[in-house]
Order: sequence, then structure tokens, then C-alpha cells
Amino acid sequence: MLQLPDKPVSESTRAQLQLLQEEVNQIPDFAAQVSKAQGLWRSKNSGNRARIAAFEEVKRILKSMSVAVEICNYCEHNEASDIEHIYPKSFFPSRTFRWENYLLACKNCNTALKNDRFAILNEADEVIYLKRGTQPANDRAAFINPRIENPNEFIIYDALSHNFVVIPEPDTADGKRAHVTLKILGLNARDALKHARKTAYENFYNRLLVLVQQLEARDWETLEPLLSPDADRFDRNQPLQEIQQSLKTALQKHFQKSPHPSVWYAIKLLGRHDAKWARLFNAIPEALNW
Repeated sequence: MLQLPDKPVSESTRAQLQLLQEEVNQIPDFAAQVSKAQGLWRSKNSGNRARIAAFEEVKRILKSMSVAVEICNYCEHNEASDIEHIYPKSFFPSRTFRWENYLLACKNCNTALKNDRFAILNEADEVIYLKRGTQPANDRAAFINPRIENPNEFIIYDALSHNFVVIPEPDTADGKRAHVTLKILGLNARDALKHARKTAYENFYNRLLVLVQQLEARDWETLEPLLSPDADRFDRNQPLQEIQQSLKTALQKHFQKSPHPSVWYAIKLLGRHDAKWARLFNAIPEALNW
């Protein structure tokens, strides 16, 4: 997980969200408020043209904010198709139509796993898992919020286990929040995700290694065997340095759009300590900023 860039919606969309939220907020009873919020959410894409346009914009901007191209901001692996409420509407109806409470997630993370599973911290920093039909005592989320927090201050990819490990001490509030987030989303429990992160780790290394070899080439004959099959876009009479710069730019763009960006984030930290990675980053130091 990575922190998402903060982008605004238009004033017209924010106004539509506010109108819907006011319909919810004016209901005093919690259960009725939840019911109203859920009903309005189900009907958000029908009837009112301004409302439909607003949610089309919401989804479009959330796509542009995603950590990779239309990739789930939780698992970083599956296609992000759902507008996810970080604070579930069944417990926090007052956040149902708040722009700051949205991100894009895949159906597996949003519906099968997280759904309305959520926890808060009480005054003693104890984790309280919320029960349906019960109003939360507070909104101290025991869950990392990628809209306003950097998840990599709480959890970091580990190249040996291919799990995320918790950074804060486990008995601290932040440590508990990290553990709950991993548990609810199943980020370490899904073998498919662990395998995908392992594959991403290896691919990042292999692609960067090939680029180093390409940049070290001193003539076309040395470079050509290192090029991918689409290398016919290069003219062998083109200056070698121009070709090498194009290769570097292309790989940078590829990395910035690749799934599992948290793996790449951890690799850049590892590159300062691990000899294998250090060699690559010493050859391409600007890659530490990709």
C-alpha cells in the first residue's frame, strides 16, 4: 500500500456529494441513518443526471490517483473496479458521501474481504472490532488510511518472506492499526499475493539488470542482443546514447505504472544496504527516484 496523491473533485461534484450527505445527516436515528446512506448509495447511478455525472467524475479521478494503472490500492494486484469506503458506510453513515473517504479497490478486497469489517481503538488503545447494527463509540480507526497516511510508515514489504512486516512496536496504537489492516485485507494470508509480490521483486531486478547492461554497451552489436523484440523502433544509425536514454525513460515509465509499487518502494530502501541491488543503483542512481 502507498499513500495516494490528493486530487480535488469539481465544485459541482462536491456539491452533489454534499446534498446526498445532508440527506443522511438530517436523520437523528443511527439505524435509520445507515439505511438511508445505503439506499442513496445503491441509487447513485440512476435517475438524477447531475448525480450520475458526479460519480462518473469521482471514479475517473480515483482512477488517476491509483498507485498503478487501475490497480487496487489495497492489494496492488487486481483490477480496481469498486469505489471503496475506507470508513464503512454501515458504521459511519456521516462519511458515506465524503470525497476524502473514497479509494478504488478490487472486488475481492472491497466485497469479499474488507466489506464492512472495521475496528476502532478505545481510550486505552485497545482494538474493538465493530458489530453490525452498533454505532461506534468513536472514529479512531484501527485501520491505515492511504488517503491521509503513508502506509509504508506502518508496514513494509520484506524481500525474504514476501510478506508485509509491521514497523511500529506491536503494543503501540500504530502497531495495532497495522496488524488490523493486514488482517482485514488478508495481505499476508493470500498465497496468490505473496507469489505475485515475489514475481514483481524478481522482475524489477531483472529489468533493471538488463538496463544496466544496455547502458554499458559501447556499440550497436553489443546492445542489439539485449533489446526486446520491439527494438525495431530503433535505427542502428541513431546515436547510441539517444537509444540508451530512450531505454532508460521507457523503463522508468514502466516501473511507475507497474503493479505492486510497494515492492519497488521497499527495493529502493534495500538498495542502500544490499550489495546486489547497490550495484544496480550505483550504475543508475536516478532510479532511486523512480
